Amino acid sequence: MAKTIKFNLILDGQQVRSIKDLQENFCVEDIMRLYQDGLLQKWLKVRGYDEELQQVEAIKSKNSVIVELIKIFKIETNESVIEESLYSLEYRAKREAELQKWTKTGSKIERAIDGYHKGYETLKSKLIEHKHDMAFLKATTKEISENYSRLFQLDNTRFYHQFTRDAPLMIYAILMNSTLRDLLLQNEDIRKSLVKTFKITNRDEAKRLICPKLDKDKAFDDMMQRIGLHIFTGETKSYWKDLQTEKTKVLIISVPGTSIIRSAKDKLEEITSTKANGKFLILDGLVYKSSDKVNPIVYLEI
Repeated sequence: MAKTIKFNLILDGQQVRSIKDLQENFCVEDIMRLYQDGLLQKWLKVRGYDEELQQVEAIKSKNSVIVELIKIFKIETNESVIEESLYSLEYRAKREAELQKWTKTGSKIERAIDGYHKGYETLKSKLIEHKHDMAFLKATTKEISENYSRLFQLDNTRFYHQFTRDAPLMIYAILMNSTLRDLLLQNEDIRKSLVKTFKITNRDEAKRLICPKLDKDKAFDDMMQRIGLHIFTGETKSYWKDLQTEKTKVLIISVPGTSIIRSAKDKLEEITSTKANGKFLILDGLVYKSSDKVNPIVYLEI
C-alpha cells in the first residue's frame, strides 16, 4: 500500500501541521488562496481531518467562503474583523481582475499609469461614503499601504486635511497601519496637527470629532462599539487593571495626567501620560493604573 505523503501549509509565513497551528496562524488571504487552489482540502485529507474536510467541501456560496472557514476552524474573532477581511478580499479580487484586463489588452504604459492613479482616487472617493465603517476604513488603509503607498506619500498633506474634515476615523485607521503611519508622521506640520485635533480626552470631544450629528447617547454608544472606541474612567487603587489582553492591539488616543499604562506583554513596562499623549502608541493589549476618578483613558481597538 502506497504511503500517504504529508505536507505542511504555510499561513502567515508559518508552517502549519495541525488544526491548532492553523487556528494560531489564521490569515484570511492565505487561507482563501489555499482554499481556491485546493491545497487546503488536500492537506485536510492527508492529515486525516475528515470532518473538517467534509464541511469545507460543502461550502457553496462564494460570498460566504471566508465566513464559513472561520466557523469551521473555530477562529475566535469578532464581526468587525470578519467584515474587514471581506472588504480586503473584495479589493484583491478587483485588483486581480484589473491586472488581467491590462495583460490581455496589452495596454500602453501611459494608460496603465493613468489607471493606477484613478484606482487610488476611486478608493479615496469611497471613504466618505463609508466614513463610519471602521472595517471598511481599515481594509482600504491596507489596500493603500500595499498598492498605493508611493501615491499616498506624495499626497499625504492633501489626504490628511481632506479626511480630517470629511472622515476623521480614516486618520485613526492610517495611524493603525505601520507603513502609512510612518509616512504621515514624517510630516512635521501633520504631526503637530494630529496632537491638537485627534487627541480625544473625553466623550464630548469624541462625539464632536467623529459624529457631531448624532444627538442621542444610545446611538453614539452603538457607534463606539462598532468602531472599537473605548473611553474608560475609574481609579484602580494602585493596582494594575487589565483593559485588553495581549491578543488585542490598541491605539492609544489619550491618557489622563497621573495615570500609567503598559502593554499586556511587558509586566515591567511603565508608560506615563507624558510619554503616551500625542504619540498615538500601538500596544499589544492594555494594562492601566490610575488614581484619576474623573478623566478617562481613550483608545481604539486595532
